[in-house]
Amino acid sequence: MGIRQSRDEQVTDACSYSFCYLDLKKDIDYDEKITQKAAMIEEDQLNRYFFTVVYNCLDWDAREKVTNFNIYEHTLNWASRNIFRRGYLFLGTPENRPTAQPPEDYYVYFLPPYGDSRFTDERKPDEVFFVFKHNEEFKGNLKLFAAALMMKDLAEEKNKPTYAAKAAQYQKKLTKYFSDNKATCFDVIYMGEKRSLLEVLKGQFKSVTPFKETMDLAASVCFDSYFASAYPQFPRFKTQITIKNQAAVVRAALDRFAGKQERLADLIMEKSRWPTPSMPNIISKSLMHSPPGMCSISATFLKRSSMTIWIRNSEFRIFLCRWCSWRWSIPATQS
Repeated sequence: MGIRQSRDEQVTDACSYSFCYLDLKKDIDYDEKITQKAAMIEEDQLNRYFFTVVYNCLDWDAREKVTNFNIYEHTLNWASRNIFRRGYLFLGTPENRPTAQPPEDYYVYFLPPYGDSRFTDERKPDEVFFVFKHNEEFKGNLKLFAAALMMKDLAEEKNKPTYAAKAAQYQKKLTKYFSDNKATCFDVIYMGEKRSLLEVLKGQFKSVTPFKETMDLAASVCFDSYFASAYPQFPRFKTQITIKNQAAVVRAALDRFAGKQERLADLIMEKSRWPTPSMPNIISKSLMHSPPGMCSISATFLKRSSMTIWIRNSEFRIFLCRWCSWRWSIPATQS
C-alpha cells in the first residue's frame, strides 16, 4: 500500500507495508506551491497586487497621504507652461478615494482592472483616469506574483527568502511588460471621453521616456485647458520649474530684480512668455533706480506667500504661490 502526503516542508514518500518515512534530503517544490496558490486567488484580490506593480513602476518613494489608502501627493509638469502643478494620485476608484488635505489642483486615478471595477465618472475637469487593457499573459504572471507573496507570508522564516525571490522574478516580468507596452496597455478617460494613450499624446510619445513621465505627460495634456482656464495669467517659462529647483528660481528672480545678471534669472525674467512682457523689466529697473531706503523687498517661501515690492510709494505685488508661478497687481498710484 502506498501513501503520499502534500509536500509542506519535506516530502512523505510512497512506502510499502505498514510504515513510511520522511525524505529529509528532498527540497520543497516552491514553484508548484505557488502555482497551486495562484489557482485559488479570486479576481478582485489581484487589484491589490496590480497596484503594487504600478506603484513600483512610478519609481518613487511617496508615502500614503491618508493611512491605509493608496493616495499620494503628486506633481506633474504643466507642459504648455513648463511649471509643475500639485495634485493627488490615487490607486482605485473615485468611490473609494478618501478626502485628502489640503485641496489641490487635480486627481490622477489608476483604476482597478479586475473583478467588479465599475465606477462613476462625474466628468470633472480635474480628474483623469488610466484604464489597464486586459492581457492574459500579464494576468497569469500577476497571479503568480500575488501567490508568491502570499506563500511568503505563510511560510516558515527559513523559507521566506525563497518565496520573496520568486515574487521578485514575477514582478520583474510585470514591470517589463508595463515598460515595453506603456503606449498601448492603457486607455485614458477624461471628461467622459475614452482614448488610447497614443491618441492623447498626439506624437509626443517617446519609447525611451520612463513609465511615470509618460503617464504624467498624458495627464498634463488632458488638464491643459482646465489649468489654463483656472490660471489664465500663468506665463510660459523658458526653463522648466520643478519642486526641486523652485527655491533657486525664486532666488535668481529676486537677484534679477536687484540688478544682478544671471543666466537662470534671464531665462525666467526675459525669455519666458509673460502676460505683460514688460513687467519684469519695469520692476527690475525701478528697483535699480530707487533711492536708498525707498525700496524694500520681503519674501517668504511658504506654500502660499507673496512678495511685495514698494517703489516710491508704488506697490507691485508678486505672488510666489506654491506652484512658484508669478502674478502681479499693477500699481494703483505712482509718484
